Formats: sequence, structure tokens, C-alpha cells
Amino acid sequence: MEGQSVTVAAPAPRKKFVAYSKDCALLAGPSGPVIGAGKTFGAGVSVLQARLMASTVGPTAWMGFSLSFPLGDDQVDNEKAGFGVRYHSKSSNLPGTRNGVLAQFDWHRVGVMFPRSGFVSTFEDPPPSLASLFPGARKLCLLSVRLLEGAQVKVDGFGMPFANFENPEVERWVNGNEPIVAGTTLLDLVQKTEFHVLVLESPVDVQRKWSEEHLPPPFSYPYGTEHDWDWARYRTLLPETKSTEQFWPAYSFDDDNAHVAVRTQCVVQDVFWLQVAVEEISDSWAPAYFINRGADDHRYYAVITLPKEFRDRFKAAWTRLAKDNDAVLKLASGGEEDEDLAEWECTIVEHPQAFTELQSHPTEDHELVMMVSRPGKGQKGNGFKRKVAAACHLLPTAGPTNNTGVTGRELAERMELHRTLMRGSGFYNWMTNTNQAPVPEPEEPSVEQALANRTLDQQPPPVRTLPVVNLLDVPDDKYTRALLEEALPRDRAPFSQYLSRRHLGLGIITAPPGFGKTTLLSIAGLAMQASLGKILCSGPTNVAVDNLASRLEKISTSVCQRYNDGKPENDPSRQRRRFVVRAYMARQELAALMQLLRFPDKEVSLVRKSAWKLHLSVAYWFLVLLGSKAKGIRELEANDSEALHQLRRDIEGRDEFTALRAVAAGEMSWADFTKTKSFELQPMMKQIVLAAELLCITPARSAEINSPCQDYKKKLATGILIDEAANMTIPDYICVSGNCLLPCVIGGDPRQLKPLVLTGMQKDEAGNFYHRLAQDATMSPLAFLQASGIPVYRLSLQLRIARGLFDWVGAEVYPEIRFGYAQHCNIPGNNNYGPGRALEDRARARFPEVAPAGLIKFSPLFLHCEGSRVYIDKTTKSKLCPVQARATLDFALDLVTNTTIKTTDIVILCPYAANVKFINNLMKRPGYAALVGMAPASTVDSYQGQESDIVLVTMGTTFPYPGPGFTTDRNRLNVLLTRQRCGLVVVGDINIDGKQEKKKEKARPGQFMVRDAEGKIHWTKALMLYNIYKRFVQEKRVMRLPQAPEEDNVVDGPAA
Repeated sequence: MEGQSVTVAAPAPRKKFVAYSKDCALLAGPSGPVIGAGKTFGAGVSVLQARLMASTVGPTAWMGFSLSFPLGDDQVDNEKAGFGVRYHSKSSNLPGTRNGVLAQFDWHRVGVMFPRSGFVSTFEDPPPSLASLFPGARKLCLLSVRLLEGAQVKVDGFGMPFANFENPEVERWVNGNEPIVAGTTLLDLVQKTEFHVLVLESPVDVQRKWSEEHLPPPFSYPYGTEHDWDWARYRTLLPETKSTEQFWPAYSFDDDNAHVAVRTQCVVQDVFWLQVAVEEISDSWAPAYFINRGADDHRYYAVITLPKEFRDRFKAAWTRLAKDNDAVLKLASGGEEDEDLAEWECTIVEHPQAFTELQSHPTEDHELVMMVSRPGKGQKGNGFKRKVAAACHLLPTAGPTNNTGVTGRELAERMELHRTLMRGSGFYNWMTNTNQAPVPEPEEPSVEQALANRTLDQQPPPVRTLPVVNLLDVPDDKYTRALLEEALPRDRAPFSQYLSRRHLGLGIITAPPGFGKTTLLSIAGLAMQASLGKILCSGPTNVAVDNLASRLEKISTSVCQRYNDGKPENDPSRQRRRFVVRAYMARQELAALMQLLRFPDKEVSLVRKSAWKLHLSVAYWFLVLLGSKAKGIRELEANDSEALHQLRRDIEGRDEFTALRAVAAGEMSWADFTKTKSFELQPMMKQIVLAAELLCITPARSAEINSPCQDYKKKLATGILIDEAANMTIPDYICVSGNCLLPCVIGGDPRQLKPLVLTGMQKDEAGNFYHRLAQDATMSPLAFLQASGIPVYRLSLQLRIARGLFDWVGAEVYPEIRFGYAQHCNIPGNNNYGPGRALEDRARARFPEVAPAGLIKFSPLFLHCEGSRVYIDKTTKSKLCPVQARATLDFALDLVTNTTIKTTDIVILCPYAANVKFINNLMKRPGYAALVGMAPASTVDSYQGQESDIVLVTMGTTFPYPGPGFTTDRNRLNVLLTRQRCGLVVVGDINIDGKQEKKKEKARPGQFMVRDAEGKIHWTKALMLYNIYKRFVQEKRVMRLPQAPEEDNVVDGPAA
């Protein structure tokens, strides 16, 4: 088409690019009638809304119109019927981000975008027959658009799942393609070559404002068409494409190349500049001396002098690298021979003056302190190549990632439909491309087909419909009922309907913290297993996968017991527990297995930072099959999966396992066992993985070359289950889910922690962003799919947090959810809430000014630390507040000493890692001996998905310097304030908003005044943080400590 040359343009709109958005009346023809009209045309004109638009925001600037179909009042009826709730992404008003905020959207919007330079327009006064339809209009323009020969519109949002149980007629217009007015269907409308709209402005004004002149130049991402991992290509490409502007986040893509370019570059740009710096840093040498940590400690402190030129050159990179903490220290004795070199593992020590061993060795700002161990093995791979390779699976040239049981044209169409889904712009092209072989119809009719059968003559549909998968297609109805009884009574009917009609086999479950999301997701996973076969389960972190595996096993056990109640042991119709395996790295599984065989009564001790846990691991199941007596291993039971019993029979029938079974059962000593003939254990461990009915692994494990986990994903998995998908990167999601449209149910909360991107707003010396796609990188698959219009099933009943303790967060973060508390969250007579009552009583005894929370609810408390200061590490920029850290530990010590609260009831969380390290170091001192048994303090990021009775939060922020920092982040604050079951205490500076200073400076509610290190004043907006702190004060829930002595404000202050 003419005028479709593509140039690289600045992605963010400039002031000269003027957007236009105006209600319009969309006409079926030049003389009418009206198909849909915006609200300003008056009530009763049409149930559909239309809007004329010229968008300059985002990667794609366009001119066209939108037609919106109602989903029903607040989507209440749709939600009750199990269709789910639709969302969209609206513009964000959060500081420092252009990323959209997901919000419930009660309209199904279809956008028609005219091709750039591919149409002509006329602007004129409407004829009297049209003008008479709107007698109150003072100005009216008839805009007519005609496409040039060969030009086609782009249609966005067409074919997304739709329902309106309030208005069946609207449902027929969308799903059944029935005429809306004058014989015109939705499909007819979008396939026209001429379009006519009325606008409530003069023709001159519309012509002036709605013009291609106001659009930025055509845009494409400047990253070419080659997207595989190629470091040499990146070294040339990225310096050539750097810019002082970041790209707008994209919620839809015109083609697969643009989509894959964004997904791969999100990964590459987060690490490229760092890797370049690492290569240069690794060639830098500096003098160092060592400090012994003690006679029994194999670790040392290394104090390294960093020259000023080094600090200035690598300032940004070093700050980022320091956040990872792990490094390798190269050592040389001063000679020039290679054999003089050694490599030791090390971690960077932040705020070294906080460590007792270093207080007699004061360090300067130019000195770096590291804790080193010898010998070391260097750093591990970072998985960036894996993520890039995964994203490339969505290129049209990629081969299938899964064995779907279909081949040829059918497989090709399934892969194309998967790519269409992940482009996020609807299904118009796929649904109207009837030249391809049709996708086989599912056994269950789609919503569109059901409506057509109900309301239309038996005629072939004008478009292909999306496949619908019944995830509850379980042959045994009793098992289905037993499974659904694990859900709350209010959810059983709608959730059953939701699972039974999943367009594309895709389901999304969302819920605020404590609402039972993982439980409902596990029900979906077990339903998928019963109806489809083997299910691959995953999550973004080891904690998320651990929690999911544990919940699957727990619910499967409960369902089995319910189903078998009253059945005799020898009844062949009894149900069995599903075989859930939590697989870790193969070498860790093997090491753990050997340790437990040798030392059955001891805890397994693997390498530092190992994520391995015994329960449900491959080693665990191997020991169960061997009949091991090791600690934590149960016996194989009759209700266990037949797959396990078959593995047991295989082991019992093989002579090479005789000695292994004997040592596992305690019938042979380890010394005697080592004298027997050795054989490989890995084959049986592989059989355990492949026999799993639900295999739970991280994305990294699913991509291990030639591993049983990868074999399971490629050859055996028939469905996908992912928890905490709002915290997962899209490349990791692709790594797990593949490209063959396997049925998939994901769960998460997009208002909790997003995917971690450490290279966000950093710039080089010329002001160019290191990461131009940082906003896309923080977009999770759940947020992307939810924003595209996939209906979500959401929960609305608080199950974990005691009544009252979720109220503030619920009002701030989830205003659209009419939530309640489960009966077991009531406080009177609830013995589980003893720690919460003890906390409330002790707080009011120590601080009489605190208002009572009441008899039927709890309420958060704030411990104000007057005069606290924050120290910022010169190397890592980590923030440490000694007074608030000590106050948190002292408060915990008081609770344990003077109430019935136990150390196991309490956990301390911190937004900043430096405070975590400081607190954990303080806990080792004699003054805090009473806190032995309390879990180590954690960062909020590492504690998502976990909970405790009492949570103490050390904010580590002060006014005016350094200000609230990233505690202004709504998602992080949401997680931070919702980990408790029955008690929450926030420790910090209640005057962080600087309200006394606001009397002198102009400020709006929700704004925070911040003074930087140079004394300059800045303003930052954080409405949620502001409102939460405001409620502490208004409800008189602030406990005020006296001014801390100056010695407590010093990092190496007095020991407890």
C-alpha cells in the first residue's frame, strides 16, 4: 500500500502529536441508521457506544473508531454465571512509569484502524434527515471515510470472549453475528470500505483535529528480524539503537516479529550493559587485605581499595551488580604467571561497620568489603539465553515445543492461534481466514456455537469460532463433585461453569492476598489432570512452585478421602491420590538422596542457597519407593497413585536394588553398602519424574537440555498450571507453556509484585536509557492476557487475615471487589488469634494513647521512631536505618518476654535488604537470646506467598532524607502489608510525608517532599502510602517511642 514506509521513530509522543478522542454516532450507511453512539449524543440513542479516535500513545499511532458492546452492569451477572470478568489496561498516573494499570472494564471494545495514507476523508454538514435525529446538537459533522483500492483496516479486539447475561440480544450481535441494525452485522461493519460517522463538532474543527498530520511517523522496533541470542550482534545493534527515550509498553502487536523483538530485547537489555561492564571490571586489579572471621570460620573479609577512576567509570553498573551480591574474586600474589591466579566465591558486604568483626577495621568510602570463601566455583549461568530462546518459539518459523497429538495443517493452525493470542490484538485475521483448514470442533460447543444453535437457523457461521475446552470433562461425576467441594460453596457453581467453557483452553484466576487463589488453582490443576492427563506445573520462584506442589498434594489427599469415605479397602472403585512430584536440579536431588541414605536421622545439608526441600522431591519419592526409614519419609500407602505402586514393583523385581533397599530400610550399614556393586541411580530418578501425574518445576528446569523435566514438557504434558503468574516474566511463561496452545490455567495477582527488572531507569553519561523496554519487561503474562480481554475468575472472600486487618489495603488496592471475611476470620471465640489479642493488649498497655481496635476486629499498628536516620551505602546504595531496625527487634523481644506470643509467631519483613542483614546480625547478640527460634528477617520480595501470625515491618525510611524510596510502589506495599494472619506492626517514621513542611511548601494530598543528598527538594506521589499513614494517625493507632539516643543512630552502635 502507498505511504506504508517504515521508519524508526521516537516511541513516546511529542507535544506536536495531538491525540483526538470524541464521542461519535456510527452509521450503517451515509443516511443512517445509527449503529452505536457515545453518551454525549443522549441516552437511549443506542446500547452501543462509539468513539472517533486518533491515538498518538504507544508503539502504534492510529486513526479510526471504536464500537463498544456492554458486558452488563458491573459484569455482575457474567461473574455469577461463571463467564468471568473482563479487564483492560488504562493509563497509569504512577510516577516514573507509563505502564498501564489493570482495571475492570465493562465494555467489549472493537477498534477499527484505518491504514496510514490508505484512505480519504470528507467533512461536511449532515443532511437534515440525519441532523433531525439529534435536535439538540448545536454543531454536527458528517465524516465519511473511504479506503483506497487494496487498502484494508486493522481490526482490534474482534473475537475476544464475550457474554452479556443481562441482554441476550447484544450477545447475539457479538457471538452470533446477528444484524445490529438495517441488516448490518458486526462482521459487515468491519469489512466495509466506506465508513460514516457523526461528530458533535463543526466540519472545520473535525478536519483540523482528526488528521494524520497530528500523528507521529510510522513506527517499528529497530531490532531487525534476527532475535536469537547473539552477543556479537548485540554489541553492534544496541549502541546504534540507544535513545534518551524509552518505548511505551505494548499490550498488542501488529505482527510476530514485533512481538518477539520486544520479548527478547526485554531480556537482553536488562543484562547487556552490565555484561559489558563486567568484562571490563574483571580485567581491573586493585590492592586488598584480608581479615580473619575466626579460627573456626573458613571465610574471610577482603578489603579492596577501589581507585576513583574505577568508581566514577563503573558507578551505575557497580550499583546494579552489587544488588546481586554474589561475585568471584580473582587473586594474584603479585607475579605475572597465570598459575598465580585463584578464584574465590565472594559476596559484597553492605554497611561493613555493622559487623562486629570489622569494627576494629574502619573502612573508607573508597574501600569495598567482601566476604570470601575458598575454594570457589564461580558464578552460575543466569538463564538469559534460555529466556531469549523461549521467546523465539513464537516466531512463525519455530517448530512445535510440545507433543499435542496432532500434526500437519491442524498443528500449524494451533500454533498460529497461539501466536495470535500472544499478540494481544484479538482474532479477526484468524477467524476470517477461511482458506485454512478449520480447527476441529471440541466435544463441548463454544459459547458462540451454543448461541447460534439457540437463536439462529442451522447455517454455517460466517467466521471460524475459537475452540472451547472443557477442563471439567471428567468421566467420574462423583470425583468432580468431590473435587469442587474443596472450593467455597459460593464458588462451586460459577467456577464449575468457568472451567467447563474455557476459550482456547485458557483460564485466569486472580485474587487479593489471603483469598485462596492457590487452592482454587490447585482444584483447576487436578481437574485438568483428571480430564486431560499429565499436567506441567510451574511458577516464577522456587517458593511459588513449592507452595503449589504442597497445595496440590494436600487437596488431592482431601479429595481422595472424601471420595473413598465408606468404601472398603478392597473396593476397586476407590480413588487414588494423584502423584505430585516437585523436581529440583538433578545433582541436588542425587546429593540429597545419598545424604539421606547415609544419614537417615539428619537434616539434608546442600550447597549454599540451595532451594531443595525434601517433601515431594524426586529424592523423597525414591526413598518412599525404597521403604526408607529416614526422617520425613512416609510409607507407600494403598491410596497412593498406581504409578507409584508400579514403580515399587519395578524396584522390587530388580536385583540391583536389593542392597539399596536394605540400606534404606536400615537393614544394612552404610559401610557394607559401599562395598556392594555400584550402579546408576539416575535412570530410576528419571522414571519418577516421567511417571508424575503433576510435575512441579521452575521454568529453568523445564528447559534443561536432555533432562527428564524437558522430556516431560515436550512429550508428555497435556496441560499447563502456573501459580504467581503476575510475578513471572513473559519469556519464562513461554518457556513453560510453549507454542502449541496447550490448555493452561494461570493464577496470580497483578497488584502484587511484578516481574523483577533491575535495569529500569538507569542512563549512561549521555542520558541514554540502558533499557528502552523496561516497562514491557515488568509486564507479566497474567497482566498481558488480562489486559487483552481474557475473562478472569476472581475471588472475593478473605480466608487468611483476621477481620479488620485487610480493610485498609482492600479499600486502596481493590476498590472494585466487594470483599468479605470468612466466618473463621471472626475474632470473638477464635483460639487461633491468641497472638493477635496478646499484641493488641500489650500495645495498649505500653502505649495508652493508642485507641482500641474494637472487640470484633483487629487493626494495624504503627511504631514511630523519633529522630531515626537512614544511611546509604556508598557502593551499593542500599539503605540502612539502625534505629528502626533496633526498635523492631526490641518490640519483638518485648512481645516474647511479656506476652504469650512465641518466637515462631513472629516474622520481620523489610523493603530494604540492608536492614534485613543488620537485623539478622543483631539477633546473634546476647541481648536478643530470647528471640532464638524466630525466623530470620526477610525482604518483602522473598516473602511473597508466605505468611505469619504477627508481622513486624521495618520500613527503613525517614523524612526528608532519603524519603519514602520504593515503599511508594503500590504492588510492593500491598505485599508488605498483607503477610499477617492476626497482627501487623509497621515500624518507621510516621511523618514521612513531611506534613509540617507542607505548610511552607505547596503540596497536594499524596505527595511526599524528598530532600536529596545535595539538599535539593523533590516531590514524589504515592497516594496509597499517604492514605495508609493517614489512617494510622486518624484512627490513633500510632505508638510513639521517645527520641532515640544518638549512639543508637550509629550503625555500629551498642550491642543489645
